[in-house]
Amino acid sequence: MPKTYAVCRDWVRRNPVAAAILLLGAALRLAWLTRQSLWSDEATTLVVARAQAGAMAMLGAVDNSPPLHSFLLRLWLPLWSDALVGLRAFSALCGIGALCLCWPLFRSLMPGRAPLILFLAACSSFWIHAAQTGRHYSLFLLLAVGQIGLAWRLRGSWSGRAAALYAALAVAGVYTHYYYHLLVFSLGLSLLLERRFRERALKPWLALHAVVGLSFLPWVPTLLAQQRITQSAWVLTERLSPGLIAQAFGTFLVDAGYLGLAFPGWVRVLGWVLLLVVAAGFWRMRREATRDEAAAARFCLLNLAIPLAVVAVAETALHRAICQPRYLVAFPVFFFPLLALAVERGWRQGTAVPEGAGRPPLGGGGWRGVAGAGRAAPLALAFAAAGGACAHYASNIVLDSRMAALSDHIRRSSDRRDPIVHWGDLQYIELRYYYLPERAHFVLERDPSEVRRILAFPGYPGVVTPRRLAAWPRCVVIDPLRRAFRHRVGLASGPAMLRLGGGP
Repeated sequence: MPKTYAVCRDWVRRNPVAAAILLLGAALRLAWLTRQSLWSDEATTLVVARAQAGAMAMLGAVDNSPPLHSFLLRLWLPLWSDALVGLRAFSALCGIGALCLCWPLFRSLMPGRAPLILFLAACSSFWIHAAQTGRHYSLFLLLAVGQIGLAWRLRGSWSGRAAALYAALAVAGVYTHYYYHLLVFSLGLSLLLERRFRERALKPWLALHAVVGLSFLPWVPTLLAQQRITQSAWVLTERLSPGLIAQAFGTFLVDAGYLGLAFPGWVRVLGWVLLLVVAAGFWRMRREATRDEAAAARFCLLNLAIPLAVVAVAETALHRAICQPRYLVAFPVFFFPLLALAVERGWRQGTAVPEGAGRPPLGGGGWRGVAGAGRAAPLALAFAAAGGACAHYASNIVLDSRMAALSDHIRRSSDRRDPIVHWGDLQYIELRYYYLPERAHFVLERDPSEVRRILAFPGYPGVVTPRRLAAWPRCVVIDPLRRAFRHRVGLASGPAMLRLGGGP
């Protein structure tokens, strides 16, 4: 322990700026970690992870994910008295770990821009959001940053140990999220496009990726079953388009939780601005970039372009949308270095070029004016990232569904023998399995696909038919969309609820 402390102390002395940014990033990921109420996807993760038996079968029926995250949570959650705290603490630690791995990666990619890139990563509300939700995105990011760092290292010099670790992280990644396959494919192809790497390590590189692909084959039957059963996972997807790409890239800096869904137009505008800033910065520095900067930029651009191209082809082949911005959780690892390089090199490039030195000035000292604005660009970018983090916390406070308060109100205002009937499955899972587990919860038998999903959850069948509901003298009605009540919860008899529109 003393030796470890001495190593950490020496590292902080050598890297004081990085240490301060990492502490800031860790604080942002731990702040108000459990303030936001449990939401439905988190609740599904919690139920699958705590299932005593048949967890793998449940993954094929109620979730749309590979099993690694749920398996790790099965080992992790028993250590915590509060399941919500444990669920989000796991994501927060993965997010902090990913941020720590970002520093050596950014230093090797673009040494002179590493502090700004790390600051963008620390304050990215997209990554903060991933670290504060109990889903698999933070684990996805941790594995991705580690694998990207190893890929960049193998590009420079081949190492058997690094290659084996690369393969292990790739296997873990494809068993964490299906979009991880895109990262493995893009990393593999981006290095194969370099002639020197092909000459040096073509066969072992192909063999490495073949092993990763073969390791996923046992899960393919479950994947096919998930695609047949869990169609609800595609509700929020959108066809890949220039607008969606701009929204995704804007989300990297300003992912304000539910506000991002409520005001996608503003996020898209920010995304277009960021993309234009990168394009203009690289145009200005096109002749002055060093060989190392050009290699790092090419690596990052390829690993952004290849997955987007694959998604576009897959959507065309499948005739349906398969993309959400949150699936692109690893993209900022490549985008932030490009953004920092474009701002710090591209927008400052004019300061180093005197008038008459091969580049004519923009009349009236205009070039100097652009260069002067470029000096403030990194600071403006840092302020934008910090503002996005603030917006994330503001949205969580304003738009929290306050499930704990709702549960307390139900306990105070109704008899515990009154069944709780949900008008749709929104908030059903979180109330039944976390906030009000002592009460009986039911969803009306209306949508067959919804019924199949609910029946797959453990415990008593949480479905009630209209005929059975008509015999209940009183029930608590959960009405999140306020279709029949002024508030989200109300009391009614079974026949009254059917008259209000709850029947088929």
